[in-house]
Amino acid sequence: MRITAVIVTCTVGLVFALQAATSPTASTPALVQVFSNGVVICPTGAFSSGHASKGEEVRFDFGLPSVPPVRRFLLDNVPILQTEWEHLGIRYVQRVCITRLNDGPLDSAAEDALLVVQIYGESMVQEYTNASASLAVQVGGNFWPLELRGGWIYCPGQPKTQPLAFLDIPSVGIVKTNGLRLEFQGHMPPANTGAMTLFIPRHPITPGKSADRLLDLDVNEILGRVRDYWRRPEAQKLRPPLEWGDEVKTTPAPETRKP
Repeated sequence: MRITAVIVTCTVGLVFALQAATSPTASTPALVQVFSNGVVICPTGAFSSGHASKGEEVRFDFGLPSVPPVRRFLLDNVPILQTEWEHLGIRYVQRVCITRLNDGPLDSAAEDALLVVQIYGESMVQEYTNASASLAVQVGGNFWPLELRGGWIYCPGQPKTQPLAFLDIPSVGIVKTNGLRLEFQGHMPPANTGAMTLFIPRHPITPGKSADRLLDLDVNEILGRVRDYWRRPEAQKLRPPLEWGDEVKTTPAPETRKP
């Protein structure tokens, strides 16, 4: 199965800025936090602000292994936060970064900012094994029902009718398309790999040029753009828009009937 991770759209010298992003004990809060269990938390006014009410944080839980990660680091020493777990013969990798739909500085406050989360799985054993992931969203502490249609993730029953995010994943890996937790699974041959990617816009995207542009995005190109931007001299004076969180308790989403 190809599991894609979600990319999230969220002044000191470079040394201090990278230390703040690299150290899991950084005390100054950043815009978006990535925790050791793979949970990504967007504070008030950050991504999906068109869906959340004022004062509500948005939490994305990807159902990653409930074991300590084997590694957490900045990919290529830029604000691409990578976490790796090994569980039941599968190596899970999560990459989180912020980009934009259009050209310009990668400002997480830009109207077209985009949070990207990529989840990558790799079989480490010599027999077939299963890889799994899921997606649950909490807004202000409450789980929101989700519905996956044509790659777009909607929130039935909420005032906003625009999609919350877009998920790039092969249809063969989709197990559950609606409820409080979307579920994904793949039967992986030895040494096989796969990924899924979640794109979360700062503001809801309506059909048109912006939606078409999002559908055309390539994860490798996004990672290259983020890498190139944060290596520029002008960017090295800025504080990265992401930081590590130490640990956050995960509340399982209540069971819902499968479609």
